[in-house]
Amino acid sequence: GRAIEVMNCRPPSIGCRIRDQEETPLFKSAIDYSAANQYIEAHYNQRTYFESDSVEEPIFDGRLLQARCGTVNSMLTSNGFAIVESIAPMEGNDYSDLHAIEQNYIPELERVLISRYGEELQHSVFWNPMLRGESYEIAGDSSSVATANIASLVHIDTDVGAHADVNEFLDIVQMNQVSSNRGGSSWVDDFEQTRKAIQEGRRFAVVNFWRNLSSGGRAPLAIMGTRYQSGGGDIAFPDSRPDTSRSHWYIFPNSTDQEVIVFYQYDRDSRQPSDLWHCAIQSPCDENSEPRRSFDIRALVVLNEVVKNGYDRFREDRTRPGLSFEESGCFCDEQAEERKNRNM
Repeated sequence: GRAIEVMNCRPPSIGCRIRDQEETPLFKSAIDYSAANQYIEAHYNQRTYFESDSVEEPIFDGRLLQARCGTVNSMLTSNGFAIVESIAPMEGNDYSDLHAIEQNYIPELERVLISRYGEELQHSVFWNPMLRGESYEIAGDSSSVATANIASLVHIDTDVGAHADVNEFLDIVQMNQVSSNRGGSSWVDDFEQTRKAIQEGRRFAVVNFWRNLSSGGRAPLAIMGTRYQSGGGDIAFPDSRPDTSRSHWYIFPNSTDQEVIVFYQYDRDSRQPSDLWHCAIQSPCDENSEPRRSFDIRALVVLNEVVKNGYDRFREDRTRPGLSFEESGCFCDEQAEERKNRNM
């Protein structure tokens, strides 16, 4: 499963020929689709959503793709992911203090959202902060930042359309929310306004902010630039499979503590690339790098825009899973336990 080609473990030079290098992969790495296939078969009765459980995939340079797009917003609009520079890190790179994150880090991310959405942004709430490391176990409570091991299996973080209704989804957000230092309304007020806005058909999205806390590029975050197959129905998960001829895997080599990788986990508007499959992968830089540590947090954003019926993924007649929310939780717990026992 190790990468089979050697890459330069330094950022690309400014004068590189973007198009030529973007078409040449940095290296190849084993991508494990097995957990994703199991989830989709159990929930949506689709076999072999991904054609194989494990594939040696070419890994491309996201920095070069973004340079071709020109701006962060163009990259996000076209591909659903981007890297944002000049995001001040926490003092001492310490992301274990929830209060400090609320006071110092969330305002940095709010500026990213404002830059992205401008006056269209109606509501936002940050939730599910997570410290990940190769030696970490799943732990945490409401007063601290949760920890977990790195996720080496292909996944999406949240299957928004699987929830029975907007209240069930917002309950999850509320249980894992992080307070904002911007003042203004309480979450109770925000909950009612957000619920009403979504029920009125307003566009909403789940955006992930991922930050590398280690040096050397070990076990980097890889994101599939997902393009879904078109077959006359919805062109999005779970109704459509990724088009493997147009969907490619990307990393941002040597992401620093001054950068944040932003990617869409969900968007109500099917025209926005989202539901981006991702995982940690092996890299040629792994052997000479310190163990990976990273911090990620999600944002629920609600916009003023009303999604047109033909593009609305959260409509009442959307595809629903065969498992209830509770049954899905049991499935995921059993799946995680099985993987843990297999690796012991």
